[in-house]
Amino acid sequence: MPLARKLVDVSAPTRSYGLPIEVERLLGHVKVDFPSNSRQPSTARVVFATIVSLAGSLGADALLVAIGTTIFASTKHYGHFRLSDYGKLTIIGVVIACAAWPIVTWISSAPRWLFFRLAILVTLFLWLPDLYILYRGQPAKAVAVLMTMHVAIGLVTYNALVHLAPTRRSASRAQTPLYGATTSLEALGSPPQGEPGRDQGCSCFRSVSDGAELQLGGETYREGFQLTTNIMCAGTWTWTWQIGGMYRTFTALVGLDSTNPMAAGLVFLGPDGKPLTFTANGQSVKEVTLYAGLPTDISLTITGNPSFTLETTSAGCTIDFANDKLTP
Repeated sequence: MPLARKLVDVSAPTRSYGLPIEVERLLGHVKVDFPSNSRQPSTARVVFATIVSLAGSLGADALLVAIGTTIFASTKHYGHFRLSDYGKLTIIGVVIACAAWPIVTWISSAPRWLFFRLAILVTLFLWLPDLYILYRGQPAKAVAVLMTMHVAIGLVTYNALVHLAPTRRSASRAQTPLYGATTSLEALGSPPQGEPGRDQGCSCFRSVSDGAELQLGGETYREGFQLTTNIMCAGTWTWTWQIGGMYRTFTALVGLDSTNPMAAGLVFLGPDGKPLTFTANGQSVKEVTLYAGLPTDISLTITGNPSFTLETTSAGCTIDFANDKLTP
């Protein structure tokens, strides 16, 4: 039975943004990854969401003041419960939050995740003046109402923006994430294929988002990519991803397409060209043989500044990489 050997070379490319590794890793953890396929919400929607946020926040403030002064009668004439007092601060805060939303959608591929956590941090920060006036002797019941008003403003503004001014995405899912965030080779998009002029039309990279159907071990997977070589061609084909030095592990469920009659060998190579040790189904190996219908879980610990090069010499070979992950 022919054996198709895949080689994954680990060498030294450059970083994506030239930032210190610690900074890129920190930004990756908080999902600040500057997605290339991000589209800001339309101006009209942001304006509409801002109007709704202002009206909703002021309405929530008035309702909470009414409830608070009813439950705590002693706070009825509390100075900070005047509309002229809390209204001005509410408008300023809401306008700043609404201006920040398009910026968050620009810098993050998970803007709702990031914006929600920023809203929590801002609310906690705005509680500091409330705690200060409580320390200085302001009525505890009145201060509790003020703190509740901050929470209400945050909830109203967050929901108005993310639902009424949602982000728009381009048709392609491929993007270049900021290294340090968990990502996948699929997300990096189609890599250069082979040597110019030798294998044009003979090899193919397809991600699930491009229509690839990944079926391994009788299951269908919705994340990953597929590499295929034309059965009418002969030679060596390579696919290379420049992924920077921000990742510690590469994992995937790897196997041959269910219609593939040939076996295939999987090898990871280091900068010196020697095979690296990785795990296949929990076993420490330097090479694993793949068969159709028998998927293999692989995990490689990455050191240095790696690039990935996958090479095959087998014509008519289709390899599926399901649920692939690059983890910092």
